[in-house]
Amino acid sequence: MLGELRHPGLSRSLELVWDADGPGHVMEYVPAVPWERIWEEGGEEAVRTCLVQAWRGLRYLHRHGWVHGDVTPGNVLVWTEGARWRSRLVDMGLSCRPGTMGIRGTVGYASPEVMRGDGIAPESDWYGLSAVGHAWVMGRWAWGDLAEEEVAKQVAKGASVPLPRREVGRDLRGMLEALGHGDAAKRSWEASSEVQGDETVWGPRVQESGLWGMDGLLPTWLAKTPERGTRALVARGGVGSGRKAAVELMARALEREG
Repeated sequence: MLGELRHPGLSRSLELVWDADGPGHVMEYVPAVPWERIWEEGGEEAVRTCLVQAWRGLRYLHRHGWVHGDVTPGNVLVWTEGARWRSRLVDMGLSCRPGTMGIRGTVGYASPEVMRGDGIAPESDWYGLSAVGHAWVMGRWAWGDLAEEEVAKQVAKGASVPLPRREVGRDLRGMLEALGHGDAAKRSWEASSEVQGDETVWGPRVQESGLWGMDGLLPTWLAKTPERGTRALVARGGVGSGRKAAVELMARALEREG
């Protein structure tokens, strides 16, 4: 899976290797900031920015038919590039297709439907991301002094992720509340056009190989394609802007659409 998916919010696999324990991936190095210190070093802006970028990576993963399955502070790495904050999802070891049954993930971050064994869904990842955001804000997990056993019971009964006690802005609080709802049917959040237009928050749109930033382009482009079909594809851009990758993806999309 890692070799097929390329996005700034997902960790890149550099090489598939084999050892005595079986196959494994050589991953790129990320100089991560300890999650307990994110608020201390970057405050609310760092938390909001990194949550949006992680949300974007998960959305890309979901659109390609996968669920991460274990969204925790340890699996969302955060670092700085100059004055900008960045985040990236790692450890896809529990990734699976939506509908996979069974209890999986990490207590305190796994959603109610997962803790009941009802089957995992893309919305299950949002629950974990809300709990991650709480942990970044407070520097500790969302469930206070509760033991894992008690947390597992409460979550299985449908508990929402507790909101942080620290004062945060309306936008961040709304995002955490929407993503951490105990009812999967009510668990959603969409980035505003203002957020998407802010590259500092939204993150990189294009990678050197040209595949990043394509997550929202193709549906929009297909919607504007004439019903009679397209006879030619023209893409403009400098070296490394993704022209070749864009045209290849557009061509494949046209073939699927007939």
